[in-house]
Amino acid sequence: MKKVLLAIGSTFAALLVLVCGAALWLLNTERGASLITTLAVRQLGERLTVGEVAGTLAGPLTLSKVRWRDPRSGMHVAVGRATVDIELLALLRREVRVRNAAVHDAHIQLGEPQPEEPPEEPEKPLSLEAPIDIVVERFAASRVVVERDAGQVTEGRKARLVTIREADFVGRWTRNDIAVERLDVRAAEGTAQLRAAFATSKPWIGTGQGDIRWRVGGSTYAARLAATSTAQQARLELDMSSPLTARLAATLEQSAALPWRVTLELPRFD
Repeated sequence: MKKVLLAIGSTFAALLVLVCGAALWLLNTERGASLITTLAVRQLGERLTVGEVAGTLAGPLTLSKVRWRDPRSGMHVAVGRATVDIELLALLRREVRVRNAAVHDAHIQLGEPQPEEPPEEPEKPLSLEAPIDIVVERFAASRVVVERDAGQVTEGRKARLVTIREADFVGRWTRNDIAVERLDVRAAEGTAQLRAAFATSKPWIGTGQGDIRWRVGGSTYAARLAATSTAQQARLELDMSSPLTARLAATLEQSAALPWRVTLELPRFD
């Protein structure tokens, strides 16, 4: 009996070593990363293609010549190079921690979405709580173009929507809060900055502020946004400086009736 138990124990130990070795090979070798990428491409069919794979799943991992096509939304995404570095051990504590991620030379084409079938189950109440904590320590993007599909362009509507030269993001979405520690966008059309942090459950306490200066058609829109929320009241202030001077202030009482008030100040017109 002792020999049988010893044999069973040795077999399990050998299997454990084999599984651990295979996992380490998949996570820490470029061939392992290529194998996982190939399996993902096969699973998704023609929706995803990847030209080159460099690095490891343990990070950093670089994918080149990536193509994604979603028939349901009509979206087509082409990325020249994408890099991601995820802290794998954080997954053990139910957290996706992105140490660094970057996208370069991307082209996003928005198509005509297909009509969706009505859901069979009743919709659940809106919840801002994250199913799993997501923390992004740094995300950068450069040379990103977003445009409409040629079939959607009509007279008076341009195909190209935005050309992002550089963008940086640091933030998190957890069970406790949503935070945008830094969002800076520099595009051919203008610039935008945002800083905000709010709780994901009522009464959604937090603060936020942002600045934007953006060209749309022949006009330039410039405004500053400030938001605060306490257990009793949420307040939003928008100060516009271009193409006209205007100020909007809105308050919402955080009570069952949700009473609100909006004040708009405009310059006097002759």
